[in-house]
Amino acid sequence: MMKTENKKTAIMMILLALYAGLQFILNVQTTVGTYVTTMYAFSYRYGFLSRGFQGTVLLLLDKILPVNMMSYQGVLVLSYLQILVYDVLVLAFIYICLKKSHVTLHHGMWFCIFIFTTFAFPEYVAFQNFGRSDAWTAGICIIGMLLLLSGKAEWLIVPLSAVGVCIHQGFVLMFMAPMLVILFAKGVDAMEVQPDGKRKWTARTKKYAAILILSVVVAAMLFLYFTFFSHQNSRTVYDEIYALADSMGYEGYDVKVHAQLIMNEILGQDPASDEWSIHIYNFKEGLVFFILSLPYTVLLVEFFRTCMKKTKTGDIWEKLKYLAVAVGSATILPDLIAKIDYGRWVYSIISYYFLVVMTLLAMNDRVITESFHAMATKLKKHKAVVAVLTLYPILMVPMGDIWITQISKLITDCLVSLGF
Repeated sequence: MMKTENKKTAIMMILLALYAGLQFILNVQTTVGTYVTTMYAFSYRYGFLSRGFQGTVLLLLDKILPVNMMSYQGVLVLSYLQILVYDVLVLAFIYICLKKSHVTLHHGMWFCIFIFTTFAFPEYVAFQNFGRSDAWTAGICIIGMLLLLSGKAEWLIVPLSAVGVCIHQGFVLMFMAPMLVILFAKGVDAMEVQPDGKRKWTARTKKYAAILILSVVVAAMLFLYFTFFSHQNSRTVYDEIYALADSMGYEGYDVKVHAQLIMNEILGQDPASDEWSIHIYNFKEGLVFFILSLPYTVLLVEFFRTCMKKTKTGDIWEKLKYLAVAVGSATILPDLIAKIDYGRWVYSIISYYFLVVMTLLAMNDRVITESFHAMATKLKKHKAVVAVLTLYPILMVPMGDIWITQISKLITDCLVSLGF
């Protein structure tokens, strides 16, 4: 029985890898945008500045390798490598979760896997997000989840969090929550349940609390530093980065430099003042996407409602654990309120629920497993609905940056033309 299941899993993983390849072929871009090439012009040779990590790595590769990496071709190569690394990490995470979870969960898990990977595989392939630092920060999150699943070297989450913020401070809001929520969940699970039902902290609980607190403190300090204190306020540095970015930009573009990015990070000038009209569009498309995604939202709400019902009466820590799981994606709210790029924000929400629920299933979490079984049992009675829900996301990809999905953008454009 186990050998048969292992063979089935191996075959499905091969098919999933082929699906990743298909999404690559359908959506692959051959050019990198000015935002990406400009970001790679930032490096720590100008000081410990925001978003300088990637450019520093590129600079080191340029010194090590016998080819010119500080060029458009160098950025292009790293952008393709980025896609490969992210897809491999996604596949590795899925495989580990399937191997660690009970076989009776696999049908329901494959339903979730196909929906998620339909969004995930083309996310950093299409032009809008091709080469963006998001793929690296999302990959760091998955590495952290794999460490938590293995139960080994979990302290590495602290430096991983630091690296994530050094790549892009948006990591704090977009991709840090899954690791923090699972750290909290493991800390609660490690507590010793007393005869009266109360929980007592153990050494393992303190370990997870320490990792969580240190990760948050380190990330928060770096976030505040990069956001408010890392600006060089130097016209010389601005001109040097601008010149390097210009030399690294794609020759086919009329404008090869994302000047706003350099102004913001070097001179501390906020480019958001001219984005309000775009943000209004975000709000409208966000509402359209919410309506389009209602079937999944309803299932998710019902799933977590079942989870809360299955918690032990009077066990405050357990209730807090599943409340944290349910609302952990709320870390993205500041971006939704203050920033544009709704496609990126929504993808981080999708990633959050997939990574957290799959991890807890792999950890054989009682409440999550029982609730997942209950949801799967209900859905099995409506096979046609399951088929539609599985294939529906194909209509929405690839996701964008400022816009969310192609279909929500089309509907919003039509509504705006009608005066909405």
